[in-house]
Amino acid sequence: MLITIIILAVSIYLFAKNVIPNDLVALLAAISLGLTGVLPPSDVFSGFSHPAVITIIAICVLAEALEKVGITHRLTAFLFKFGGQSERRLIAATMLCSATLSLFMNNIAAAALTLPVAAKLSKRSGVSIAKLGMPLAIGTLLGGMATLFTTMNIIVSSILRSQNLEGFGVFEFAPIGLPLLFIGVIYMVIWGRRSLPERSELENVQQTQEEKIDLIQIYGLGQTFTSLRINKSSPVNGLPISSTYAWNRSNVRIIALEHHNVVTHPPLPTTLVRAGDVITLQGDPDEIEKTCLALDAVKLPRKDWKEQDLESKDTAVFEVVLTPRSSLLGRTVREIRFREKYEMTILAIWRGNKQLQFGFQDVPLEFGDALLLQGGRLRLSALKKDPDLIYLGDEDDKTEIPSPKGKRALLIMAVVLIWSSLDSQRAAEIMLGGALLIAVTRVLDMAEFYRAIEWKTIFMVAGMLPMGIAVTNTGLGDQIGQAVIFVLGTYGPGASLAGFFIATILLTQVISGAASVTVMAPMAIAAAKTLHADPRVFAMAVALAGSIAFITPFAHPVHMLVVGPSGYTFQDYRKVGVPLTIIISTLTLILVTLML
Repeated sequence: MLITIIILAVSIYLFAKNVIPNDLVALLAAISLGLTGVLPPSDVFSGFSHPAVITIIAICVLAEALEKVGITHRLTAFLFKFGGQSERRLIAATMLCSATLSLFMNNIAAAALTLPVAAKLSKRSGVSIAKLGMPLAIGTLLGGMATLFTTMNIIVSSILRSQNLEGFGVFEFAPIGLPLLFIGVIYMVIWGRRSLPERSELENVQQTQEEKIDLIQIYGLGQTFTSLRINKSSPVNGLPISSTYAWNRSNVRIIALEHHNVVTHPPLPTTLVRAGDVITLQGDPDEIEKTCLALDAVKLPRKDWKEQDLESKDTAVFEVVLTPRSSLLGRTVREIRFREKYEMTILAIWRGNKQLQFGFQDVPLEFGDALLLQGGRLRLSALKKDPDLIYLGDEDDKTEIPSPKGKRALLIMAVVLIWSSLDSQRAAEIMLGGALLIAVTRVLDMAEFYRAIEWKTIFMVAGMLPMGIAVTNTGLGDQIGQAVIFVLGTYGPGASLAGFFIATILLTQVISGAASVTVMAPMAIAAAKTLHADPRVFAMAVALAGSIAFITPFAHPVHMLVVGPSGYTFQDYRKVGVPLTIIISTLTLILVTLML
């Protein structure tokens, strides 16, 4: 028990400090439990075959299938038709859209699918993305509370089954989750929206309904551009532009080359530089001065640069964010060879509420980063399909649903939902069977099948589930349950339930909800048995508490997805999240306690 407490405490500390990835922390915890003899090997590695892990894999694949065939896009477009240009209606539509998707898929996937639509609606309506980003994330979390398909609900249901108790059905959370969603939407539309910033830092340019947002000014790049005219005596006269001093510099980039009034954005490495050509650079002023001297060029007067100056009929400026499963996370721009891979130049990176305008080639990319790109318009279709990036443009999407694949995906999903709701004890097998049918019927090929899986979530859950076993087997859960009962038991089972509920919420704000419910659920179940209360009710309270992650941007990955585009700060989450947490927590406790 002492060893388990030490490993658990160290794990929580590492989760909270975020010094190493959460999935790695979870795996290290599992291995530590095995090496110290707390658990036998069969239990240490049991997480990888656990029904919770199998169910999460299946949900990822089914959600990816619906997204690929265009069904989720049609759903989001349909719901957003009700938004119009009213801020209140757009907030409600955003929350309902993300919540509807999260009823049937992983929260992160639902948010990632809704974000581009919200960005598009923001640009068309004139309503700031800062008014839509947080409602999107909150709607995703509240919608996920209403069905089994949220990671926290899946984990707790599996823990119940591992203790020979009945797990939760697919729609068993709905009587509590749906009213909470309704209250959450009302809160954000009436009160919460007033605490959101009027405009994000990304939108520091005056925006009207008729005026297009200028991304160059938004990212503050206007003063970082300098144009140089090449002299006849220049050492690069007649040479490819890739041989110039500026081509491989970390703090300066070649954005355009003008030859006889014909501008190339950006020039290819093989483009020849000739006397009289004008090269436009973007980057560190000191580095540009060095470049000017090295190229023997004349610096031209500054002008007020705008997006249109970097665009042509063949070239445009695009804005993207990294997806939750992006293979670019943790890698630098130089390691990725971004310009060669995507045939696009990164002009700037928006991280949190600050801009990285130059010198970011050796900075690892982070989840939530927004990238400003310049490249060929013909690359846009490939950019939209890239699994590593989410495109935030406002061009109309002409994609149609491939009818045969769309019908197959819908049929498989319908069968999975109905069958698993009727036979909840075999939900994992039914869902995995549906996911395999997605591959067999070629809705997804096997490469897409594996790419759809949230592997970080899988490893974190598989690593933390043995911790739940250790908490139960060592008697730690019983001891903590007894302590809670000693303090709160005299006030009845409802007070003890509230204790575990509040403790889980607090833990969720500093570590992931999946990790917090894995730790707290066995303890809550043990306390319920001692009090002769329904363990399923205590377990449901813990599962729901794991989704109440509104107070900090680090409480759940869906918040990190919207922080970059929306430019939120900790203060924004505190002002919106604290009252919402109090309201949702109070209502949840009332509804769950009525089930005792």
